[in-house]
Amino acid sequence: MKVVVIGAGAAGMMAAISAAGAGADVTVLEKNEKAGKKIYITGKGRCNLTNACDNETFFRAVKRNPRFLYSSFAGFNSYDTIDAFEKMGLKTKVERGNRVFPESDKSSDVIRTLENEMKRLGVKILYNTNVIGITEGKPGTDKRHQPDIKSPAGPEHSECGKAQAETEGRCLKLVQTESVQGRKVFEADSVVIATGGLSYRSTGSTGDGYIFAKTFGHTVTPCKPSLVALNLKQKVDELEGLSLKNIMLTVTGPVPVTAKQKKNKKSTAPDALPDDSGNSLPGKTENVKITEIYRDFGEMLFTKNGISGPLVLSASSELSPVFSPERKEKTKISIDLKPALNCEQLDARVLRDFEENINKKFANSLYRLLPQRMADYVVKRSGIAPDTRVNVISAKEREKLVKLLKNLEFEVDSLCGFNEAVITCGGVNVKEVDPKTMESKLMPGIFFAGEVLDLDALTGGFNLQIAWTTGVCAGENAALKPAEIKTNTPNYKTGILSGSTKESTGKPENNNTNSTSEDTAHERNDMKTSEFTAIAIDGPAGAGKSTIAKKVAKDLGYIYVDTGAMYRAMAIHFIRNGIAQEDTAGIERTCASATVTIKYIDGEQRVYLNDEDVTPILRTPEVSSMASVSSAVPKVRLKLVELQRELARTNNVVMDGRDIGSYVLPDARVKVYMTASIEERARRRYNENIQKGIECDLKTIEKEIEERDYRDSHRDFAPLVQAEDAVLIDTSHMTIEEVAEAVKKLAK
Repeated sequence: MKVVVIGAGAAGMMAAISAAGAGADVTVLEKNEKAGKKIYITGKGRCNLTNACDNETFFRAVKRNPRFLYSSFAGFNSYDTIDAFEKMGLKTKVERGNRVFPESDKSSDVIRTLENEMKRLGVKILYNTNVIGITEGKPGTDKRHQPDIKSPAGPEHSECGKAQAETEGRCLKLVQTESVQGRKVFEADSVVIATGGLSYRSTGSTGDGYIFAKTFGHTVTPCKPSLVALNLKQKVDELEGLSLKNIMLTVTGPVPVTAKQKKNKKSTAPDALPDDSGNSLPGKTENVKITEIYRDFGEMLFTKNGISGPLVLSASSELSPVFSPERKEKTKISIDLKPALNCEQLDARVLRDFEENINKKFANSLYRLLPQRMADYVVKRSGIAPDTRVNVISAKEREKLVKLLKNLEFEVDSLCGFNEAVITCGGVNVKEVDPKTMESKLMPGIFFAGEVLDLDALTGGFNLQIAWTTGVCAGENAALKPAEIKTNTPNYKTGILSGSTKESTGKPENNNTNSTSEDTAHERNDMKTSEFTAIAIDGPAGAGKSTIAKKVAKDLGYIYVDTGAMYRAMAIHFIRNGIAQEDTAGIERTCASATVTIKYIDGEQRVYLNDEDVTPILRTPEVSSMASVSSAVPKVRLKLVELQRELARTNNVVMDGRDIGSYVLPDARVKVYMTASIEERARRRYNENIQKGIECDLKTIEKEIEERDYRDSHRDFAPLVQAEDAVLIDTSHMTIEEVAEAVKKLAK
């Protein structure tokens, strides 16, 4: 299969790697002089390449069409991205907010990693090559006399399209290019359009993909800048560069009352691309209501003409689709400078400051409460004369000041343009694209990936993850023949993960399938297609998961996989290396030197740490405490998940843990969420310890279980959660036999 990828950005390079890894002959056409120009500037030059969060958190961060990503994300998610880059030789690290960066803090290393992998796989990259059109063709067509681009309304209206419908095949695609060497035409079985959107036009994102999409009858939803700074009507240049932390930002404004109705209708973009400002909506809508568009707590920054920073960028993603210059006077920003205090508490704080400095001028009275420049600005906005002594400020004036501190209001004048926007809101209508393959529903053989699609998310690595996910999905399916695509299930890891062998990193191949070292091959299969049955049992500590899982496995003749024991083995490794629970960096660093394996001796599971049987010491309180903390570290989980999946691919298994049904085995045929009251779980743990001769206190155990429940359910990475399709079983008042029978009944 010949695949042409248009664009060597994040989505394009990942599509090329995935297609080449699946065996295709791949050519990448890039209009710039080098690859990854937009990657280079992301994350302030550090490249926040993904977010190590759970699926639920990821989809909450996607603001437009998150459901479209369900299938492709099931095939290649955030953890797979981390895994893939590590396999390609790029070391990563996780920072605040689960943001993932290259360990070197250099975006150039991300680009170099992708380029090296493309080179290793034989991908051909042509730079300074501008694609001017894509047409249908037939082998042997005289390419020197290709007609100009036509605009068929889908394949059913073209001669080649009719042939496709009859044969269920694909027509040859002719990709027309222009460079200093002149015009040229490339033949392809499939074309991946990964041209980006309209943001940061200096990187080459000039909307070409939208034109190509329209060529084949696709609609493009209106494009606007998103994740962008806001210009304010009020003059704020005196605050330029001032960063505010721990504030509450609220955006209110007019929203069309027909928005929901419009959402269900087919949207058609104007023929011309949006101008640089991106601040116009097609048509006016007078039926609007003023509503809260966005509210969140965090950090922001004042610019010369307005505001920016994390909170503002996130706010713009909600504001951009509904903002209209015609109604801008009704769009307001409110900053609560002291969100931790209510009005009464803040008034008491201000009064206390005044009383401590009763002869001080009002102009000099707020510096303990606010940064100096913000204090000066608030004094100016308060209406109280700066020279007024604080001991003569009235209660009414103080009340007005408190209201100003809790609601410092500005009017939005405009959103900054595409040249400053991180991402484009709008793009190719996803209803016209197959979510499982990224292939056009209107023209077989045309695939879309990345920002060209109507998909956008908040800051924090989510948008790059969309690029990686859709790129892998589009690339692998573009490499398949049409008949193969129709039977293909959403599993896009084979091209990128198995294609990235140890050859690219210089590490030796490891043939021990029970090893969890980083050399383990990561080729995976969709569990739904497995001939084996997996029973996933999740739940909090002490709910009886292990007891029931062991019994069910024995009764059914399945293999019992105690995932908790594996994490406990890792915890022993950290303890032995003197790593403190709060030392996340130390845990990540030491993780690489541990090898955990599982062996079955006389039908009993034994857990080995670096070839030592550590089964007898897995359940001491010290190990339990460390395991709860270290198991939340992404690198630890990624290291162990592959062994768990491998066991489920090759055996009938019963597996228990805290994210088995939601993450480790999302397609397990049986899912159970097992729980019990804290009191009952503490009593069970107490009796178990006493029988083992371990001294303990019941109340202490209750407190420990309560704290562990909170940690497990609130951690950002793979939290304890009941899978949507899991059956809830409360074991508080059930016998072991009753619970086991209930699970076995589900298995039958």
